[in-house]
Amino acid sequence: MLGDAVDDNGIPWVSQVLDGNTADSDWNAQCLELLKETLKEERIIYVADSKLVNDTLISSMMEDDIMFISRCPENFDDKLLERTLMGFDLDELTPMENLSSTGRETTRKVAGKDICFKGHALRAVLVETSTLKGKGEAAVEIARSNIEGSINKFEKTYSCQDDAVKAFERFRKRHSKSIFDLTAEYHRDIVERRPVERPKKDGSDVLRSEIWTVDIHYEENPQKTESLRRRKNQIMLITNVPTPEADPEVGLSDEDIVRFYSNEWKVEWTFKIKKRPVLVRRLYLKGPGRSTALITLINIAYLVRAIIQLLLRRGVDSIPKEELPDLGRGGSKLQRNVTYDYFYEIAKRCFIRYDPAIGQCRFFNNSDDQKAFAILSLMGIPKATLFSGGVPGE
Repeated sequence: MLGDAVDDNGIPWVSQVLDGNTADSDWNAQCLELLKETLKEERIIYVADSKLVNDTLISSMMEDDIMFISRCPENFDDKLLERTLMGFDLDELTPMENLSSTGRETTRKVAGKDICFKGHALRAVLVETSTLKGKGEAAVEIARSNIEGSINKFEKTYSCQDDAVKAFERFRKRHSKSIFDLTAEYHRDIVERRPVERPKKDGSDVLRSEIWTVDIHYEENPQKTESLRRRKNQIMLITNVPTPEADPEVGLSDEDIVRFYSNEWKVEWTFKIKKRPVLVRRLYLKGPGRSTALITLINIAYLVRAIIQLLLRRGVDSIPKEELPDLGRGGSKLQRNVTYDYFYEIAKRCFIRYDPAIGQCRFFNNSDDQKAFAILSLMGIPKATLFSGGVPGE
């Protein structure tokens, strides 16, 4: 496994080869230990997914004065998520500014409140996003379908009342976390069985037995249903970053907390890139040491790629829109958001290698000279830096 930590530009700070059984919470503990002094001294905010939120790590970060932002899991601190979500007034959610010029960005509403964890003052930030719209109602429908299916599969007839009651109680216990309140009606019937041979006239040979039937009813619990809707329709972030009023220097508003947390996708993106095919051919390695060495080389290659992408972004941001080069798809203008896929597309086939025969760098394919020169220019690398013996084609 790989454990990565990147900054908000996607530049890796830590990339470590881990045992395949390493838990995410264990990696967070290792990463925090590696970065602890830097995080404290530079007042950097550590952003991670919900695996960061457990009693040990939260207490440790609070004691070490490390700022963090994460998503609150459902099982943390005796259902802190559920208790806090139900305390929000959804009518007080404030729309966030849509930063996208195209208007296609996810719309969000936010609200915040102070919470307490083992004597530590924390903040909860509720986020309602357009991407989660309808998830709550869908979850309720799934829960209703599941309980109906379970009731249909329930064995309904028993030979005595005690067995019937015990069976229902076991059923109710299995579904205790459901949003439905379950009740049962027990019906007693007498079943007669006559012998196969000629019956006696006085009916003394008729066998009579009890049959108990369980009829299960379910009814939505309004509080549990609303809790499920909120847990699916909204997410809740948990942080110890102060408000701007409490600390004007490092404090963040609720909206800024959400923007910071949205950067968490950048570390996920590094994993996605590293999982793609990056080798010339398949390699078979003997021993973990060689595997670690190979992954280290991949990490170094990713670091170089991330720096190139950052230089391209800065270069694109430094020039007016009308002066952007025609490096986009199909010869269109280059977009300001230089994503990895876009970067890969514009840089494809732009290979530069050092030729010892002539003592200078040259392109692998001269037909891509102008494209490569434009990329180098955006990166702030002048031609003379690479082509000291003269520029190809000139």
